Amino acid sequence: MENFLFKELDGMLFRKPLIKKKLHTSNFPYVFKKDREQGEKELSDLVETSNKECVWLYSADDSLWYSIGFETIKKEKEGTIRLGVVTYDVDMSKIGKNVSHYHIHPKYAENESYKMTMKDARKEDKYKKKNPIEQKAFEKIIQNSIAIIASIPSKEDIDAYVYFFSKYSKKCELDFKIASPYGVLTVEFPNKADLDSVCEVYEKRFEKVRGSVMNYHERDAVFDAVHKINQLMKDLLKISIDDSLV
Repeated sequence: MENFLFKELDGMLFRKPLIKKKLHTSNFPYVFKKDREQGEKELSDLVETSNKECVWLYSADDSLWYSIGFETIKKEKEGTIRLGVVTYDVDMSKIGKNVSHYHIHPKYAENESYKMTMKDARKEDKYKKKNPIEQKAFEKIIQNSIAIIASIPSKEDIDAYVYFFSKYSKKCELDFKIASPYGVLTVEFPNKADLDSVCEVYEKRFEKVRGSVMNYHERDAVFDAVHKINQLMKDLLKISIDDSLV
């Protein structure tokens, strides 16, 4: 195994943590050497325990993980908790020829959003007038809708991906991955995708899919949402999901 204390990248020093041995959220840049499978497993563990988002760049050429998250942003939007992250500005093409951009969607945001939404819903007469079976069905639909928000890329995610892809895709092979409560999602852009229209179209399609959830298991709702978005976004982007680590 390669032995190093730090790596220099684009004028920044990424130090190898001396105590922590796994990928973790941090406000300071760091680097680990580990293969993709192990790194994704550690990110999937973080999804269950972290209340912060963070971003990593993975070089498939030399199995290096660079943490570039600087600050987590937490805000409320439409009655849900949304997490974001400010990152260090790094030239991704200097990571290697095959690069993956990773971030996490923590389970924390999904749990807190469900609590907030149901707390407000239970105060409304419309909810109170439902019988117990109808209330349970309503709660399941809300849970599924929030599971979709907590897992698939947000409009802000797609905005960032389009920017990075436009800037670096001619210099390196680049894809985008999200470790979520329901699996690791990968976002790719077809060669002839009209990047100028992706963001606007995605936002409309996202809301359409989110509003069509049914009363079934959260995992099925997320996978169904991915399938529907791929149908609606054909030739613009493709999302795949792997739940083998969940």
